[in-house]
Amino acid sequence: MSLTTMLARRSLAYAQNVARAHAEGSMNSLVLITRPASAAFDESTREYTPGLQEVIYDDPATPGAGGMAGVSPAQGPITMDLGDEPQYYSSATVYLPKDTPKVPMINDIVEVKTSPDEDMVGRRFRVVDVPAGGRIDASVALQCTGISPSREWVNA
Repeated sequence: MSLTTMLARRSLAYAQNVARAHAEGSMNSLVLITRPASAAFDESTREYTPGLQEVIYDDPATPGAGGMAGVSPAQGPITMDLGDEPQYYSSATVYLPKDTPKVPMINDIVEVKTSPDEDMVGRRFRVVDVPAGGRIDASVALQCTGISPSREWVNA
């Protein structure tokens, strides 16, 4: 192995550690990620039983509070016509630490538990893409989409 190759490998390993530390230091939100379970339909009783959700990402010390994450601002507009009514969506990127035990998948649900932006707290997004690969992976970046708030909604 040449000196140049060894130098490049060491430099890349160092850059990887620096990138991860910077990414995790920038995470200022808490999110809870769940995976909807498959529902069951019993044909003999004609009853539908929804399955329990599986928790994919959370803080093990405080279940339900959410784990550390970075959340980009929700941006849109993404518009879809449902019949004669338009529905408005926003997209956001959620960044998780690279050493996350379970990597989220498409259709998992991300709920923002805590964020410096109060408008993001309580919003839910569906994971629509989980990019993979690259030379330096600083974090797991989830592309998400969710319904935009409406003036017709009443805040409780």
